[in-house]
Amino acid sequence: MNILLLATHFNIGGISKYLTNLSRGLVRKGHNVVIASSAGDFILALDKKVLFFPLNIKTKSELSPKIFFTLPKLIKLIREKETGLIHCQTRVSQALAFYLSKITAVPYLTTCHGFFQPHLGRIFFPCWGRKVIAISQPVEEHLIKDFRVAPSKIALIPNGVRIKDNLTLPDFSILRRKYGLREKGDVIGVIARLSPVKGIRYLIMAMSKVLKTKPDVQLVIVGEGKIKQELKNLSKELGIAERVFFLGALADTEEILSILNVFVLPSLQEGLGLSLLEAMAMAKPVIASQVGGISDVIEKGENGLLVPAKDVGELTQAILRLLENREIAEEIGRKAKETVRERFSLERMVEQTEEVYREVVAG
Repeated sequence: MNILLLATHFNIGGISKYLTNLSRGLVRKGHNVVIASSAGDFILALDKKVLFFPLNIKTKSELSPKIFFTLPKLIKLIREKETGLIHCQTRVSQALAFYLSKITAVPYLTTCHGFFQPHLGRIFFPCWGRKVIAISQPVEEHLIKDFRVAPSKIALIPNGVRIKDNLTLPDFSILRRKYGLREKGDVIGVIARLSPVKGIRYLIMAMSKVLKTKPDVQLVIVGEGKIKQELKNLSKELGIAERVFFLGALADTEEILSILNVFVLPSLQEGLGLSLLEAMAMAKPVIASQVGGISDVIEKGENGLLVPAKDVGELTQAILRLLENREIAEEIGRKAKETVRERFSLERMVEQTEEVYREVVAG
């Protein structure tokens, strides 16, 4: 099948990781895949067999002139590549796919990666396509309740990640030096967009309390976003700036995950959490907020710890519990990896997505 994956941008983040993982799995199953999007830092992570088609489509407005200027290029691409299916990932790419489908008669579908405000545009101009993939049960419920998408139109397919059992990485101490960390002390980490919804300020606040019990602990924050300076200022105000390391956005997170003793995702809202799955796939003990699709992944106390969002006290206690009980942390990490292997593997996601593709093409 000739497939066009359509997005708004390809910067480091959850959607870009999803597209990278999905396209890698699809080409290995014999499909021809083109990703069309504005360029971004994540292009280097793509499989060599995946064609990237750059577009000037980085906008948040479904009424942007960029959509209409882009149409002729994509129509030409679709006809040249004999594209049989369009799979879009964002609201803007949905609107673009709607017009493309009308002109070329190529069917399209959407993946819903999270939660959205039900503004009038989404309600009166839904353009979900023939099918909608929801990445978690809460996202599926959100589509039904807030957008009145018919349940028969929704396919529940959780995100999938690769599991590498024999991953070879540089020595632990070498990696610490590479990322500017101190040789001594446990490392807590988060990988997320630096946005208020990710709740990272509450992790920094919890870190200030953890350090009173374990003064050598270090916190690694991987990601970029509009509140980066605000988070840095908070670290300074709390007097812990020397223990908090902002590493920016990283396309390849395997090295930094290998250093971590505990991974934390303190989100206030979350569709599922790809970085959470990646940490679990590397057998890292994880702590996350009990919100959104995270509860679909973590069974409290078994393959991870769940805490109420914004609860600094509970988050502090959860971090200390894992840092002070190595055997418990290792067992949680082992079960986390098995959870990913059984329910959230890339292979499973690709196979389920293929099934939906066949339904969409069959019409």
